[in-house]
Amino acid sequence: MEIKGNVVEEYMSGNTKMIFCDDAYVNKTKEEELEILNRFYQAVWKCAHTLVEKEDV
Repeated sequence: MEIKGNVVEEYMSGNTKMIFCDDAYVNKTKEEELEILNRFYQAVWKCAHTLVEKEDV
C-alpha cells in the first residue's frame, strides 16, 4: 500500500500496522466522501474475512 500524505502517528497492534496522516483523506465533494467510505468498508471486510478464515474471531 502506498502512503500518501503527512504521517503524524504510527501504531502496531499485533501484526497490524496503523498509519495516520493529517491530509490523506481531505474530501471536497459528496462523491469523494462516498468513495473514501467505500474503500474503508472494503478494507474492514477484508480484515474480518481474514480473521474468520484464521478462526481468530
